[in-house]
Amino acid sequence: MEKVKFVAYAINTAYPNQVGNVPFEHTFVVSDKGDNWNCWGRGKETIGNGARQLQPDGTALAEWGALVNGTDGDHPTGLTQCYNGVCQNASNRILVLAGTDVSGANGNLFATMVYGKYGFQVEEFVARVKRAAEQLNETSPGAVTEGMLQEVLARIADDPADELKLLESHFQGSLPQTIPPPQQDQMMVAYRTFQAKRQTIYDQEPNKGDPNFQRQLSQDLQTAFMDCLLSFTDILGLDGYKEMFKSKPQEVIGKLLRI
Repeated sequence: MEKVKFVAYAINTAYPNQVGNVPFEHTFVVSDKGDNWNCWGRGKETIGNGARQLQPDGTALAEWGALVNGTDGDHPTGLTQCYNGVCQNASNRILVLAGTDVSGANGNLFATMVYGKYGFQVEEFVARVKRAAEQLNETSPGAVTEGMLQEVLARIADDPADELKLLESHFQGSLPQTIPPPQQDQMMVAYRTFQAKRQTIYDQEPNKGDPNFQRQLSQDLQTAFMDCLLSFTDILGLDGYKEMFKSKPQEVIGKLLRI
């Protein structure tokens, strides 16, 4: 069994959705074996018809990817849309096998700030990756070596650090001048605080099975998210904040949390 290329694509969402002048993009993943992991939305049919390829691509076992994604189109990779993740999280859950991600998609920073890189319930995702490896090895002994599995698990474990790298890259790419190290450190502290609050809020939600869960989670995340964005405003100044996020804190929260 050989690894094949995994390629991610992004296309503007099918509904109006942007923060300031930053449009959000839907993402999906395809493999050279013909897999179409469309993550709740449009997929390979849009290649050459509006979708753009994200870089870099990577290689992995398509059979492993198919097992991680699963056959339930409503819950790809174990996620429920806008409950514990969105399309960019589902794409990352497949691409982690190939050592890449969708950080180049428009809106990825904001999606990551709300749900993390791989969505909530990462421990369950780790178990899913292990179970998929075991299933594949039952039918094709030795297909997923212990070394391959540990590499993927290490990438998943890097999630908090990866978020901070994404945030820092966005800072430096969005501002006309370099952020001095003391300000960078202050922003990282503010974001780490938000990361911890985000997870605590999700873990403490009492009605995760309720159809209105996403609305309740959004409401409960508002304060923590606003505190983080206002901290950025204090650190960068209002003009610096606008250069980075292209919109007011209230607009960012309203679009991301759909409130």
